Amino acid sequence: MTYHLALAFRDEDGRYSLHAAATLLTVCAHTSAALCVHILHDADLPPQGRRALEAAARQSGREMRFHLVPELPPELRENMPPAFGPGAFYRYWLPELPELAGEERLLYLDCDICALMDVTDFWQAADEAAGSGRGPALWGVRDAAMSLHPAYARRMGLRPADCLNSGVLLLHLPRLRRLLPSWQQAMRQALLSLPAPSRYPDQDALNVLCRRLPHALLPERFNYQMHVAARWEQEPGALAGRLLHYCGRKPWCVPAYRAAQPFLEQYGRLAALLSGEGAGE
Repeated sequence: MTYHLALAFRDEDGRYSLHAAATLLTVCAHTSAALCVHILHDADLPPQGRRALEAAARQSGREMRFHLVPELPPELRENMPPAFGPGAFYRYWLPELPELAGEERLLYLDCDICALMDVTDFWQAADEAAGSGRGPALWGVRDAAMSLHPAYARRMGLRPADCLNSGVLLLHLPRLRRLLPSWQQAMRQALLSLPAPSRYPDQDALNVLCRRLPHALLPERFNYQMHVAARWEQEPGALAGRLLHYCGRKPWCVPAYRAAQPFLEQYGRLAALLSGEGAGE
């Protein structure tokens, strides 16, 4: 069985591709099953960024497919908070990609992820979380940080305890297609329905949609948010068995911190891979 994994981002200078490649290397280091990695990008993906991703795939023996996504409509590109950009919405093209028409479930990951677990555990946990009744269209983890901002969540018309984090999602593609002919268009409408300004535009819009999308929750280890309760101070050895999500304080920020070590180690591997291929750093 081949498991499908996707990363989606905008990269103008090659740096974010390195973050995506580092994420991929951590996934492959802990997962022995066959993986097919899908990269969603726009026309600005630089050649050196593509080379870094391809080198990571070759080194780990994984298949990689690149998907060029269309430009977002102006209302999704404009008025983005400084920490976000158009790439935050690229993941929502996934159900519409013709290359994925025959696939059932796919795991989406942000590029600030460090996997210290076998990602095929997602599929097993999803089966256990499905329960009875309508099958979920997606599985996610409750956003642990939203409980710290209840007033903001309520202003967005959301319940803090019900909010999913949009950085780690297991998608059931056929169900999403049946429920939403265009997920990207549905996200646009959801975003425009929110009171301005939205601090987390793609996540807030996703949670608006989740009011009517059947979904299920996974345990916190599947999206362990490192900026909650100063988790970045934990020793790397204490974090095994989790999928670390460095939303907020990124692992590549200076100064470095202890819990970023498993992610940062991948940059050395990437530099060696690219140097060995004569592609430079």
